[in-house]
Amino acid sequence: MKHTFKSFLTTPFVCLILIISMFALPFSANAEAGTLGKETPELSCVFTNTTGKKVDGNRLQNGTYYVDIVLSGMKAVSMVELTATYDSNYISNISILGTYADEHSDMINGCQKIENSTISLFQVAESKDASTIDSNGTVMVSLSVTVASSCDFADVFAFSRNPDLCFIGASYLDGEDDCYVLDTSVQKPYKTYPMTADVSPTYLVTEFDVSGNVTIANETTGVATTAPAGGITVSVKGTDKSTVTNADGSYTLKGLEIGEYTLVFSGAHTIDREAKLVVARENADYDQITVNNIGICVLDYNKDGKVNSTDVALFSKFKTDLNGDSEFNEEDFAIFKLFLRHKVAYTQLNLN
Repeated sequence: MKHTFKSFLTTPFVCLILIISMFALPFSANAEAGTLGKETPELSCVFTNTTGKKVDGNRLQNGTYYVDIVLSGMKAVSMVELTATYDSNYISNISILGTYADEHSDMINGCQKIENSTISLFQVAESKDASTIDSNGTVMVSLSVTVASSCDFADVFAFSRNPDLCFIGASYLDGEDDCYVLDTSVQKPYKTYPMTADVSPTYLVTEFDVSGNVTIANETTGVATTAPAGGITVSVKGTDKSTVTNADGSYTLKGLEIGEYTLVFSGAHTIDREAKLVVARENADYDQITVNNIGICVLDYNKDGKVNSTDVALFSKFKTDLNGDSEFNEEDFAIFKLFLRHKVAYTQLNLN
């Protein structure tokens, strides 16, 4: 192939031998002809973080991501050359984890190269038969990408529009040089047909992380609060999801789907409390939801559901700081007496 040889003249000699040998093989009657120009191939990227959670390529933060380059809209390929440039100010490291050819014996890897902020790789069918792929999407290459500064991946990574460097062939029987390219306006001695690329398609978030704070209530309704309440279990009623507040009272519940939930707040000395939570896209900053603080009574030392005379001695023993001044003093006793004289009257709280 003319453009294949041009793009690989500077690659190792063994790669040239590999490519030449591919075209020395006889034509097969099994190859599908006449598909070029009738399909709508598209290259797109799918992003996951190191925990396996899908993320939106439009808003990557500092860190390492796994990026799958997916080809859709085609039933078979005979050759794939992908070349892309990236901005090293934002992408500090990039490596190839695997290719379609690594997993499928009917395709062979050609040359792979990463240098001068450019990544390129070539895959070719082992015989004159095209390799059958899933038209709904097939991963052609998997990358590890380290992002040094927050960015939209589409702003810092771009496929080459040069038909000699980025192209896809459907079948050798269509004409050895004919292929799909990103820019058909470039005049070539072979036929080119259009394909598209969406480097960072919007990912529709389906799971959200919910963060909030639990504090110590200093009055019976739990509206007014003071010091952070660490060690409080926050659980989602009716599920197995739960977490424990940090020393500063903060907590995060991960992976909640869209819906309405009841959160239960409980601890060793608490009068347990419930609150309603609505998980919805309109409440989120992408996949993060921050909810209002909630106050909880931490004076029920014997866990009988109320603050009474049996808690008096234990209050002095535990020296609970109720007003958040880092001291145990008369002000804390005054707050304790308020709870002692009145029933804790939690109202139904909506966290959003």
